[in-house]
Amino acid sequence: MDIRILITFMASVLFLGCYSPAEACTCVPSHPQTVFCKAKAILKIEFLSSGTQSSQKGYIIKVKKVLKGSENFKTMTFVSTMAGTSCERRINSDNFNQEYIIAVSSSDGHASLGLCSFVKLLSEMPAKQIAGMQNAYAKGCGCEIIRCAEAPCASNPNQCILEGGVSGNQQQNMMCAPHAKGICSWKTI
Repeated sequence: MDIRILITFMASVLFLGCYSPAEACTCVPSHPQTVFCKAKAILKIEFLSSGTQSSQKGYIIKVKKVLKGSENFKTMTFVSTMAGTSCERRINSDNFNQEYIIAVSSSDGHASLGLCSFVKLLSEMPAKQIAGMQNAYAKGCGCEIIRCAEAPCASNPNQCILEGGVSGNQQQNMMCAPHAKGICSWKTI
């Protein structure tokens, strides 16, 4: 047997042995404005119960209000949860019949929620994030929010640099919007 083939085979086995499917669902939380701008729809919903539809496991939902997207999303009654994968999203049944804000990325009238999906209990969202989801963020969709690991961070006029973590002031209370001459900067909602 050729030594190169043997080395390639052993390297492949080592690589696959080190791979964990859970790593595929590791995600860095996006700023809510980025979620809003990239989503096909933003919905205020209630999870009513868990269920199965067309052999997919998920949740029966009631759409209370379409915050972004066409009114066709108002008729959505089921969201799948990537059941059986390491990315499966689970909603605690204690939180059924409470309002949530979710982001939907598909335009076919179906939603699939995974671990990295935007699914927030409305009662736990900061008031300014709720205002953003109710269309304030739409004003900033021409701007881009970027993360920077080390200072100094370079950006261009259509970018805002995100500082702090998930609970930082920019995440909780601010949006990136164009100001004079189209330059994007942070603004309190």
